[in-house]
Amino acid sequence: MKKVKIELNKHLDIPYLLYYLENSKNCPLVIMGHGFNNDKYEGSDIAIKLASKEVCVLSFDLYKQGERYDGFLDKVKSDAEFGYTLFNIIKKSNEDLLKLIDFFKQDDKVDASKIGMLGFSLGANLCFYSFANNKDLKFAVPILGSPDFTNLLIYSMEKENESDFKTQEEIKLLEFIKGIDPYDNLVQNENRHLFIINGTKDDDVPSRFSENFYQEIKKRYDLNDSKVELLITDDNHYVSNEMKDNAIEWIINNIL
Repeated sequence: MKKVKIELNKHLDIPYLLYYLENSKNCPLVIMGHGFNNDKYEGSDIAIKLASKEVCVLSFDLYKQGERYDGFLDKVKSDAEFGYTLFNIIKKSNEDLLKLIDFFKQDDKVDASKIGMLGFSLGANLCFYSFANNKDLKFAVPILGSPDFTNLLIYSMEKENESDFKTQEEIKLLEFIKGIDPYDNLVQNENRHLFIINGTKDDDVPSRFSENFYQEIKKRYDLNDSKVELLITDDNHYVSNEMKDNAIEWIINNIL
């Protein structure tokens, strides 16, 4: 019986874990993004299960997370500064993702035509952002994320609308978020396989952002004979076993 191998290494300055079945060749690659203030070990149970089915899984420490944490939280002085830092992690982590994809496309364990992404919370937001900006990704499974960065920011900052951003710091933050928001790009152009998972009781990232997005894109997906699915579970901001099991099953059924 083949064993699941786990490789701990770095590419450039990016620490990563690679999960794969020994002697495997030309397998799909799932790149996994962890949640805020977490690290590359999050989701290891999912990674091992996928690897046992001959799906390679790559998990890496996002920008300023895990081994790369530099104490930035101790220096944050305002909600606006925290918001900027959080979304900048997404932007910078996508740059790391591009480097990792270029590197692992050359690995004979990986089928470069079947690279996708799975993420939790912050990593799910990275999923949406990277999916909108990288055609090397052929599928995505964002769990507990939002494709609508602008409205998520308004909600998180406890504002009613954009006009409530009054200070220069808040206005600068709003402009930054609107500049990287993947929502319109995804709504107008997307037709790759997408499985979105959220929880009805999630007060951190309300499911309505994903539900509204799903309604916007579903008709075009149907016309293109592509697969988009939405699962809303009875959970708060927590990756439940139901979410994990459905994500694994979806990847195995649709990507292998």
